[in-house]
Amino acid sequence: MEMLMKRGSVRHIEIFIIALGLFLMPPQAQADPSGTTNEANTTGSAKMLAYPDAKNAQEDNNNFDSSNYTLGPEDVIEISVVKHPEFSGTYAINLDGKIQYSFVGDISIVGMTKRELEEKIKATISTYVVSPEVTVKIVEFKSKVFYVLGEVGRPGKYNMRSESITVSEAVIMAGLPTIAAAMRKTRIITPGVNGSTTKEVDLYSLLYGGDLKENVLLYSGDYLYVPAAVIESAGDMQNSNNNFDSSKYTLGPEDVIEISVVKHPDFSGIYPVNLEGKIQYKFVGDINVTGMTKGELEEKIKTIISAYVASPEVNVTITEFKSKAFYVLGEVGSPGKYNMRSESITVSEAVIMAGLPTEGAAMRKTKIITPGVNGSKTRKVNLYSLLYAGDLKEDLLLKPGDYLYVPSTVLAKLIRVISPVSTSIGLAAGPPSTIGNSKAGISNLAK
Repeated sequence: MEMLMKRGSVRHIEIFIIALGLFLMPPQAQADPSGTTNEANTTGSAKMLAYPDAKNAQEDNNNFDSSNYTLGPEDVIEISVVKHPEFSGTYAINLDGKIQYSFVGDISIVGMTKRELEEKIKATISTYVVSPEVTVKIVEFKSKVFYVLGEVGRPGKYNMRSESITVSEAVIMAGLPTIAAAMRKTRIITPGVNGSTTKEVDLYSLLYGGDLKENVLLYSGDYLYVPAAVIESAGDMQNSNNNFDSSKYTLGPEDVIEISVVKHPDFSGIYPVNLEGKIQYKFVGDINVTGMTKGELEEKIKTIISAYVASPEVNVTITEFKSKAFYVLGEVGSPGKYNMRSESITVSEAVIMAGLPTEGAAMRKTKIITPGVNGSKTRKVNLYSLLYAGDLKEDLLLKPGDYLYVPSTVLAKLIRVISPVSTSIGLAAGPPSTIGNSKAGISNLAK
């Protein structure tokens, strides 16, 4: 009798969970006003739409001409000088758009193509090498990015291997639209200094009708937003986290800087800022750099070494940004601590860095928590309106030390509480053939 009662309890709990899930489950939205959809594979719980006519759409992201690609910060290049390995090597472009080239020093290459850089390297090393043969290869493309958000299989940030990319290429990289996508209301959002501009795209006509008029180009920093079928307007999105001015960044403990003094490697080097906000500089000793910008530190270094070097040329590059951090907690893909490369960061940028909200997120109840001496301050954020309706009023700024908290829905909490209990009771109430014997059932519960 006792065994039957336990089994009955388990059955009641299971029925309650199933009924609650069915009650709270949202109705499935249609991808097209006509109501005709064609389902294909699935990614997670989101069903992807099939791509029935690929003949007129550009699918291969590798079809690009790298000779026209203009170099920028965080790209990585390989320079090869025939028969001169001392002038060859792999170089990462720093955030100032420069590389530290062997025997030469800093070379500004931002905005240059491979061919232009090859000519510049030839001219630079011609005093050392007769008729140099120089080849430049781009090994990592990181300076140009675009975003695909909303109802796609893999929303997020994507790198570009060319100056532009078509809508069809972008949406394929992002895993194609889900069945909940309002494809005819897709938008391209281009941020700008004087506000964002928005361009509408009929993604359904492009993917299912092969209408190439809709296959417009995305450029670096653009957002491709695919709204849900229930959303009337996409709105605008903020610019990318890469668009920041490192010249305004103020140094602090644990940042790492590189000081380059042209033709004076003895005064050059990489220096971590210690917990007191100082660096141990060669021949000089401790220098307090806390709160200084790159430009201010360059002037300070010039003044210090002018007693040893005539008219010194000093460049300071921040190689690691560690002094400013924010936290994203709760129902996101990768909760944790994140470093900032600027004095502030928007909510949209922060949540993208943290892997976007999970299915159990109560996005409309998101909070920004700012700790303080006299207690914490809390600001409410409607993350759903920001990400799925493009409401920029919700795209608030996070400062160093702030917490972005995305809470769980009631259903997500309930399932997490009940699921382990129901599993444990099921193990104890199961027949001997399932758990071995009654002693095994007790030991299972004790674990």
